[in-house]
Amino acid sequence: MKEMQNNVAKRLLNVSELSHYTSIPVGTLYVMISKKTLPGVVKIGKSVRVEKSAIDEWLSSLRPESIPTPNNA
Repeated sequence: MKEMQNNVAKRLLNVSELSHYTSIPVGTLYVMISKKTLPGVVKIGKSVRVEKSAIDEWLSSLRPESIPTPNNA
């Protein structure tokens, strides 16, 4: 059971963790959540979590193709 909780915890970020991960201010993230423009939002009771994989895909889609990434440089 503990292993399953750890796997879920690694997949879901709270808003503070997401802010640290993306360098987007917490207030901006809450605005995006309320406007439903942030992908991967999961509401658990009064808590908000965001799927890390959805954020990774979203950030990748925002990156221009012409800028090399560490994987394709």
